[in-house]
Amino acid sequence: AVVSTQSTGFWLVMLLVYHTSLSVGYLISSLAPTPQLANAIGLPVGVIFFLFAGYFITVPTIPKVLRWLVYLSYMYFGYQGVMTNEFKGVHFQINCTENCSKWVSGDQVLEVYGFAGSSPLVLDISVLILLMLGLRLAAYLALSLTTKKR
Repeated sequence: AVVSTQSTGFWLVMLLVYHTSLSVGYLISSLAPTPQLANAIGLPVGVIFFLFAGYFITVPTIPKVLRWLVYLSYMYFGYQGVMTNEFKGVHFQINCTENCSKWVSGDQVLEVYGFAGSSPLVLDISVLILLMLGLRLAAYLALSLTTKKR
């Protein structure tokens, strides 16, 4: 697969997902009393973020009772941002067999993955920035409340 010519959006989303995942680690580390407990908490939290990101299970197939977890997953907004950046308004020609040619639009790809009518890339970037800043603020507050003053 070739990265879209709009690589600025792609790399910006990747950078924000990286920093947001660091923020999750900061928060877990500041709340856990020991590094071993932080590692034990971090793995299930990461798995939940992965499961509700839309990679393995598309958003429309997630049960409605659990669908609210999608909007807590920073990976969902990263995945949606990258998919939107790569496929929105793009058309592909697929040569399936002899004398067969079919055009597929990127919007159809987004529809298959549950991102049809998805939010614009700017909104995904904004949500990632807000999540990153909110998680870092929460980590700072947790660290300041859990540490002993000298």
